[in-house]
Amino acid sequence: MNPNDTSPEYSASDYLDSVTSGVIEDQATFYCLKVQSGEIVAGPYVRAACRRHIDDLEKGHERGLRWDLKSAQRAIGFFKDVLTVAVEESDEDTGEVHNRVLPFILELWQAFIVGSLFGWRNEGGKRRFRRAYVEVAKGSGKSPMAAGIGHYMLAGQKKSDAEIYSAASALDQAEIAFRHAVSMWEMSPSLRRRLVPRGEKKVLQLSFINPRTKRPAGFFKPISAEKKGKSGPKVYCALIDEVHEHVDNSVIEMMRAGTKGNQEALIFEITNSGFDKKTVCGQEHDTSVKIVTGQNQNDAWFVFIASLDDGDEPFDDESCWIKANPNLNVSIHPDYIREQVAEAKVLPSKESLVRRLNFCQWTESEKSAIPRALWMKVETEVNPDEMKEKCYRCFGGLDLAQVNTQQADDFVKAESEDQAHAGHDQDHGQAVLLVDVPQVVAQHLVGDRIDRLLELRVELQLLGNRELLRRHVPVGLAVEVDAFHLAHLGHGGLT
Repeated sequence: MNPNDTSPEYSASDYLDSVTSGVIEDQATFYCLKVQSGEIVAGPYVRAACRRHIDDLEKGHERGLRWDLKSAQRAIGFFKDVLTVAVEESDEDTGEVHNRVLPFILELWQAFIVGSLFGWRNEGGKRRFRRAYVEVAKGSGKSPMAAGIGHYMLAGQKKSDAEIYSAASALDQAEIAFRHAVSMWEMSPSLRRRLVPRGEKKVLQLSFINPRTKRPAGFFKPISAEKKGKSGPKVYCALIDEVHEHVDNSVIEMMRAGTKGNQEALIFEITNSGFDKKTVCGQEHDTSVKIVTGQNQNDAWFVFIASLDDGDEPFDDESCWIKANPNLNVSIHPDYIREQVAEAKVLPSKESLVRRLNFCQWTESEKSAIPRALWMKVETEVNPDEMKEKCYRCFGGLDLAQVNTQQADDFVKAESEDQAHAGHDQDHGQAVLLVDVPQVVAQHLVGDRIDRLLELRVELQLLGNRELLRRHVPVGLAVEVDAFHLAHLGHGGLT
């Protein structure tokens, strides 16, 4: 059966029924059906990815797309038949921990990713997906899966002179996925027959040996922006790790440029969530969201983003953890996440990190000084014009950042406990003005950073509140502040 068969006696719904009943073994489609039915709990973008898969089975032929089940199952089978993983096991009697080597049997969500990448074909019969963006929580097995895809692209695709790269902005990061690839090679008799290592103290490259000519016919190695060399790579597959740590898009573009001569090249990006949507990772994430939700059409871009739903609070509700952690109870254990949550609840500086890495929640900063739950309790809508009329006292806060942070001029009503007990007129409340200053200051720090910081310390001591605002806050905002009774101006970020 082929779901893209358009003959009257057969339909995509027949195929889906056969997958559901087990008549046809199609792990990728089976996963999507389980997600759609709610039997597998998943977040909004995974649900959208599954809906996209089902829709394309039904209507994809109109755009020249075809689901090749045999190719999908061959790729999934390569993991089980050729690749291995080391799993930690504890002896129940002695408590000793040892590694046990097992076949790499993909979990259903991983089978969906691998099956989709190698099962979908475009109008020309080539692999449909040339870009893939996978965002899941820390510890979900992203890097081993990426290493397995690299091995399949090198040894399982019959591509002559295939160049496979594990790429990242820094070489040590690029070597993470490659180390998994080397471990798989060491433990796989099949790969040891096909691949030859290069390097003395450690393996620097795995070369594929053509079984007919007995000569090297492709390789797998790590690469980074600082080690890219003089000539550009001719990329057949690029595994780009930890995109959220990339300072710019140079690695992605370097790899992307290397695919221009190959219609079946693959750029496979894996990452945790980041803390700034203006970064390259934020841009890749937003683009992927638009594609998987149907806002943008791009049949060559695969998306798997394991995120929470709006309204989910992972610090209070463990039932939503599986949405960001599809390998929960497999490679990541609930007790570890509970420890992270417990620490984040008492260490505000750790909260953003835990939300990003363990729950795929994008944050506005790398660290936070105020716990999110506490902020949400006091956050409220206010009317600045009404505050002016009622003569609210204004307390200013200057964040004199050492980096180019965004400006904020939000107003928060804050009637103090002392004021309430003193019985002050409610028409004369207090307000806190939060000003995240210098885009302006940051410009002064280029070239003479230390001297400028010293100057600002002096200014903070000598200048009046309003004069300081006028010098370092954009004009429009300084004028706005003049409408309020500025009682005090606090500052931070210069020490």
